[in-house]
Formats: sequence, structure tokens, C-alpha cells
Amino acid sequence: ADRSITHQDSKLRQQMAAEAFGLPKTCVTRCGDVELKLTLTAKFMEKTLHQAVITPFLNAYNKRAAQPITWDQCKCIKVNGSVLHDAQLPVRTALKEKHSTLTLITAINSPLPESFMEALRTELGKFPGEILVNRAKAAIVEEEQAAAAPKSESRLLVPTSDTRSRASKAFDALFEEEDTCRMLSRAEAVAAFLHNEQVRTLCFLKVSKITQFQSRSGTTGLDTALRMIETDDEKSVKSEEFSRFFIAVSAAALTPMSQLQAPEEIPKDGILGGLLNDPNCTVRRVA
Repeated sequence: ADRSITHQDSKLRQQMAAEAFGLPKTCVTRCGDVELKLTLTAKFMEKTLHQAVITPFLNAYNKRAAQPITWDQCKCIKVNGSVLHDAQLPVRTALKEKHSTLTLITAINSPLPESFMEALRTELGKFPGEILVNRAKAAIVEEEQAAAAPKSESRLLVPTSDTRSRASKAFDALFEEEDTCRMLSRAEAVAAFLHNEQVRTLCFLKVSKITQFQSRSGTTGLDTALRMIETDDEKSVKSEEFSRFFIAVSAAALTPMSQLQAPEEIPKDGILGGLLNDPNCTVRRVA
């Protein structure tokens, strides 16, 4: 009887410890139309994400999908919307939330500027996401017009006519002198805007960190949007695409705060009607 009680106490302590660490965790893995939900107990925490989650999913995927895929065909992994660069991380590190969504991406078709703008919309919504997207689009168009215009007119077309020059310097900064023939991967290009101080300084000018505005969740909006961009270690980025990406990010980062405020909604009954209907306001009519 004593042994039985001790065993029950031990199981109870294990259960309480597991709950304290947010266990078990659940992970919904998706690729295309196929989805698999896994419950991950303590024994899975030290296994790699690839072992515990991705391999079982690919086995299930290839039984259901018309066209099977292999791990080598997976170009990008997203966990709760953000890109994860290392599938060999232990589950406890890769899946920090109690409930996670993992997405496997096998094809990346959008160029970096367009991917960045889509991430802005997803992360920040209409305000300020759409405003930043419009700023980024306008900056790219203006820079392209300036590039096509005669030198005598280019300065008149674009107030920040040095943007292309800064983009070129940022691109060159990612290569050593002996590596000038090396290709820049999409993953390296995105990482540069997050971690390379020289690129950040050139892109954000005097802004050492992307702190001009905050997203609803309290994290830095632009920083989160950059982390949401689908990356690929094998897909190369040429200088023209990098330049357009640089211009888009710079324009979004340097947007004045005054442009990012959502307009206040006017009550249906007008401002006076809103005051009359507000229990916290005292309104006196004056003859």
C-alpha cells in the first residue's frame, strides 16, 4: 500500500512539474492542404524539431498528398508566423508556446520587397501596415524614376536621392573582398537587416534600432515583419532585388509617426451627440 501511495505521489509530482513548464505542448503542422496535430509530452522536449515533429508530419503528408515531398524540398519553416532557421533545435527551444503552429514552405515565389510588404499587412493591419506599404511602394517607384531620368533631373524627382547609393553600400558590405563572386542567399539578405549593424545604420540612418512604433502585441512591428519573411538558403538575391528591398524597408522604417495614427471615429450623432450620450461627460446647454 505504501509503495502504491509513493508511486501515485511521484506521478502527481511529475504531472505538476510538467504543467508548470507548459506541458504537454501541442503543435499543428501544415503544408499545403495537409495538417497534422501532435501532442508533445516531456519525453519529446529534448528531441530535435526535425525528429519529433517534421519527420512524422512528412510521413503523414506523403500518405495523403498526391505529390510526395522530401525534407530537401522544404525551403522554409515558420513557427507561429516567424521564420525558424534551425530544424535541429530541441523542441523545448523551438516551440516556446504551449500551442504552436508550424508551417512548411516548399516554394517561395514573391521577391523580397513584396514579401516584406505582405508581412507588414499581416503583422500591423490597416494602421499602420497599409500606410507603411504605400510609403514603401512610393519610394521604390520614385527611385526607379530617378534611376531612369537624366542626372540633371534625378535630384528633383527624389528628395532622398542617396537611397540607391546607401543600398549599394549595404549590398557590398555583405561580401568580403575575396568573396565578390559569391551569391547572396535570400536568408542572408533578410538576416542582414536584423543583425548586421552596418546594413542597419545605412538603412535606418540615425535609427539604431527599429523603435519608431510598436505592434499591438508590444513587439517591434517592423522587426517582427522582417522575421516573418520566408527565407531560403539556396535562393539567391541579386543586387537589383536587394536594392528594392532596402528602399522598401528604409521608407517604412523612417515614416514619420504623425502619419501612423489612425483617424478618430466621429460618432454617428456627431461630436455633440457623442458627448451627450457619454455618461462620463457633463454637458450643459447654454441659451
